[in-house]
Amino acid sequence: MTRSTAIAERECPVDDLAGLRAIAALVADEVDPRPVADRRGSERQRLTRLGETLQDRLAPPPVPEVPGMQAAAYYRPAHGEPVGGDFYDVFPLDDGSWGMFLGDVVGKGSGAAALTALTRYTLRTASTLDRGPAHALARLNTILTDGLRDDVLLCTATVARLRPPTRPGGPASVVVASAGHPAPIVTRRGHARPVDCTGLIAGCLPGADYRVVEVRLEPGDALVFYSDGVTDAKLGGDRLEVEGLCRVLRGATGSTAPAVVHRLERLLTGAAADVPDDAAALVVSVPA
Repeated sequence: MTRSTAIAERECPVDDLAGLRAIAALVADEVDPRPVADRRGSERQRLTRLGETLQDRLAPPPVPEVPGMQAAAYYRPAHGEPVGGDFYDVFPLDDGSWGMFLGDVVGKGSGAAALTALTRYTLRTASTLDRGPAHALARLNTILTDGLRDDVLLCTATVARLRPPTRPGGPASVVVASAGHPAPIVTRRGHARPVDCTGLIAGCLPGADYRVVEVRLEPGDALVFYSDGVTDAKLGGDRLEVEGLCRVLRGATGSTAPAVVHRLERLLTGAAADVPDDAAALVVSVPA
């Protein structure tokens, strides 16, 4: 057993490891050097099995309850796809803080599915090892640019560490780092503005450096992570864009996480909405 495997088995739940092994077996079928006719089962059976595994193992998990906070998420894969390239996760850490991330892999099909699995578990394991969001992205970038593959693996992601309020009515603190992903948006007292965090897409350049930005959330504030499928959506023929999303968030009734997600869901599933790509949003808020 390698050291990385030992770390993964120590940090990941048993069900997650089972999913990784199932996906790895399916990806092995994809790169099997034998002629297709000699492989076990038909191509249709293999693709069906892959789709079922993706639905079971790669669909974003339910958002857990975060003490002293509100959290909610929206997820919509592209039409006709069993699962999209967007992913997110929220999970507790040993020091009482919470890790969270939202990202988007480049590509489609089983290769993108394997990359989604690799990215999710890399970010979760790196976050659990308590080195911070910037280290988690640097670790992901190292894995995607290890120089052992001919293909290019690219992923955008925003990684954060959330410290909930220590007392009722107190603020929360979020440390955020980004790898080429759309900047999260803070909503506060009827205003909405993107967080000033940037970074190179993971998998683009070996040794890329990432920086963190700290965001203070007061009671009534919310922090909205989203994928470009949200801002690329067309409403009445025009793309929403970041400015349009900020207008939508300013117009939400309250800045609670459930209210923001409800607003986005109504917007992106309305009759005038055209959402050709995967769309995901993850929202955390401090109760007023």
